[in-house]
Amino acid sequence: MIRRPPRSTHCISSAASDVYKRQSVHRLVLTSMVLAIKYLDDLYYNNSVYATIGGISLDEINRLERHMMGLLHYKLHIGEEMFLQYVAGMRAQYERMVEEKERLAESFKELSKSFSEATSMSEVATLPSD
Repeated sequence: MIRRPPRSTHCISSAASDVYKRQSVHRLVLTSMVLAIKYLDDLYYNNSVYATIGGISLDEINRLERHMMGLLHYKLHIGEEMFLQYVAGMRAQYERMVEEKERLAESFKELSKSFSEATSMSEVATLPSD
């Protein structure tokens, strides 16, 4: 029997960890979409269609749906106040990400400039003298 190490151990390679995270996010998004579709639409496909589209088994989508509904205490509706709090939080997160991206771009420009100057200086130093 193959046993997976506990999630808290650091023996999982970075690449394997990234794949595991992508799979988890994929399942979270898929399950969220299925629940949203079922909540908002009167007509929807059965879970086997969503499982096929999501690339997972019917048993897994059923298990994920039950688990997420339990975590949400079977309450899919949120009030306007909570919705606005989430929107504000997402906007703040987006602004932080944009600021970080701009900061990194500026750092990269400075690093690039320093590298260019260092490269041109080393070329000058190695020119043969007549």
